[in-house]
Amino acid sequence: MVWDCLKMDGFELSARREWVACMQSEKGQILKVIVISDNIAIRGAAYLMLKLFTFESLVVKSLTELAQRM
Repeated sequence: MVWDCLKMDGFELSARREWVACMQSEKGQILKVIVISDNIAIRGAAYLMLKLFTFESLVVKSLTELAQRM
């Protein structure tokens, strides 16, 4: 699963609730989550949530960084 958050300019509680609900409902079906965001707050929040749910994950700043790490 790829979360492209490049157009997000902030992190709202409602977004966190949506992410948590998605993770809970899809936990058995997701192998890895990749988060792309140039916003440090969004990357940090995503990283913490993914660790909480013990998903394999990759959090990057850009599509270029993602391509380099794949």
